[in-house]
Amino acid sequence: MEESRGDSTVEKRRALYKPVGSYAERAEERRALLLLRQNDCRRERVQLLRRISAEGANDVAVEGLQDEQPQPQQSPRTTRRSKKSKKFHPWTRSPLCQPEWLIEPPEDLGPDRWFVRPRPEGKKCIVVAAGGQISVRDRNGWFLHRRGRLLSALPGGSPVTDPTSTTILDCIMPAEGCTKLFYVLDVMCWNDLMMDDNVPELRFFFAESRIQEVEALYGQSGYHQARFIFVPYYPADAEGLVAAREYCVQSRVSQDGILLYSRFASYPPGLTPLVLTWKDPACSAHWIETFPEPPPPDVDIRDLPLIVALRYDANHSALATCDEPPVLVSTPALCTAFEFDDGTVPRPGDILRFLLLNVAEVVALRGEPLRLETARLQLVGRSSFTRGQADSWSRVLFQCLSRHHPITFDSLLSAADALEPVDCSN
Repeated sequence: MEESRGDSTVEKRRALYKPVGSYAERAEERRALLLLRQNDCRRERVQLLRRISAEGANDVAVEGLQDEQPQPQQSPRTTRRSKKSKKFHPWTRSPLCQPEWLIEPPEDLGPDRWFVRPRPEGKKCIVVAAGGQISVRDRNGWFLHRRGRLLSALPGGSPVTDPTSTTILDCIMPAEGCTKLFYVLDVMCWNDLMMDDNVPELRFFFAESRIQEVEALYGQSGYHQARFIFVPYYPADAEGLVAAREYCVQSRVSQDGILLYSRFASYPPGLTPLVLTWKDPACSAHWIETFPEPPPPDVDIRDLPLIVALRYDANHSALATCDEPPVLVSTPALCTAFEFDDGTVPRPGDILRFLLLNVAEVVALRGEPLRLETARLQLVGRSSFTRGQADSWSRVLFQCLSRHHPITFDSLLSAADALEPVDCSN
């Protein structure tokens, strides 16, 4: 009887975690499932883009993008302040595509199923042109450029380019230097035409031609204060992978890795395995993250801990990643042991920063969730209030693998060459 009770307890605890199996294998399954479900999610994506459009045109918070929490009654004196504070609420559901980290090359990696493109160094942002002006926000919803401070010749972005229309772009703003320069990765909406439901090849071609047209017609105009550069894309064969990796050398643009896009995916908001990111020392100056940063020159980089951000999940009383479903990396006993310097304990939904000390054991697990007996987490503190979500499990694995068994560029080339081309003539 005691053995059966013990087995049932172990099974209940295992049920809190993702199914056992290789993380890369589950990524292949999730990619196939998302491709089947993406048509059913079209209405939800359209409603999300309409909310973003209304928010960009009015410069106020829109229901559905922020937390729905009951607000206490306020006096008339604080009413004006409360209305103003709504402009600074971050998004709880990011409309931007957030790629997963490449743990293993996809089984179908090749020019017939994937695109590859460089990722310029900078901050991921969403550009909304509406109401005759543009606004720029980061992936968590915080303003980088508030509405009224920047004009653009994009449709809806200036008084002379149809201020009643709306354009929404997925961009990267350089981390340093010119804050009016944007590298365009994708288009979600152009002149009130919803583009998120189309395949990447159509979206990329459409965005590239329209951006070049805007820059050619209004590049020297006073109504076009921002500059937009479309990021090139290539078929994911050996030649395309090399071109994407060496983009920084040819264009003299700071690069932060490469991106892989599934050819059959519509624009996927949030964290998705249909878009993957990868980097190495040749195409990124920040290919590995360490603590401290930068690492000391006389210390082996494999021995340095990793900073991870995890969310305190009240439903399971555990620490969780931002995946769906989340990966739980601790047990209730471990959570209750955390305490801040001021004597407070983690609250539900808090994003906490930890030092992951046993990186080598994570590499040995290769995708299996951390257990209490293997997780060695040292509390650093709460994350900044501007951070909207925790780290993904693929990000933790990629950083751990980069220290011991990095995914090399040669492995990507081998995977791309191994897949035979698909004959589409029949």
